[in-house]
Amino acid sequence: MVYEYGDIGKAARDLLSKDFNFGKTKVEAKTTTSNGVVFTTTLDRDTKKGNIEGEVKAKYTSGKITLNESFHTNNNLNVKAELSDQLVEGLKVDVDATFNPHDQTRGLKLATAFSQSHFKTTTNFDAIKLSVKADANFSFDKFVAGGQASYDIGAGKLEDSSAAIGYDEKDFNISFHAQKTFSEFALTYYQKVNSDLTYALQGKWAEKPFSTVEIGASFKVDNDTTFKTKVDNSLKVGLGYSTKVRPDLKVTVGLELDATKLNEGGHRFGLAFNFEPK
Repeated sequence: MVYEYGDIGKAARDLLSKDFNFGKTKVEAKTTTSNGVVFTTTLDRDTKKGNIEGEVKAKYTSGKITLNESFHTNNNLNVKAELSDQLVEGLKVDVDATFNPHDQTRGLKLATAFSQSHFKTTTNFDAIKLSVKADANFSFDKFVAGGQASYDIGAGKLEDSSAAIGYDEKDFNISFHAQKTFSEFALTYYQKVNSDLTYALQGKWAEKPFSTVEIGASFKVDNDTTFKTKVDNSLKVGLGYSTKVRPDLKVTVGLELDATKLNEGGHRFGLAFNFEPK
């Protein structure tokens, strides 16, 4: 199995972060034209910012080339071209350009990914900031190990580095991460208890052992409905409920409660609508 560096511990992180939407209201609509162009329109309101942000994306694939275009309400225009297996088998190359006509800012990035049966490496080069981020992953049997580093070419210094190791079985996986130039450590555990119930745990150590611990579970009520819950060591309780009210509409409701201040404010509510006509 070929892993990316970000895949190590991803199952646990996804269970503890996705489909909660605390403090946000989000509406997303995805449609596909007869010639295969996928349009995705998103409206997102963050209660902290107060304003509503929107984005329109278009994606088209022809052979081994994929074009992505997007426009954001912050005036960012983005064009990304993805080329797979064009030069070398197993090599993917992405060219990502961004332009903001309002403040004249520009961005140009080149990303590569090369994979073989038990090895995968990716690089991301920022031509404007003159920085590069690279990682490499090696898998052997049920183990995977990887490392990642960011380097500022202009300043000539290493900005960040991290490493991770994981073990993956059919019904569970466990991983250990050394992050932020080995100043922060994290442990994740994910288990598929049965076809309907999954469980995850994540602990992080920074200044004192396991300064944060978070556990959560996801329960599949039926084929269209999922209920999630999580709690951390500060007694923040998260609840998430996702259901398909019809084949093309998914609704997600999230609620975060501070169990130490149940009679006070500060609790966060989230709501998301995902519309995808077939």
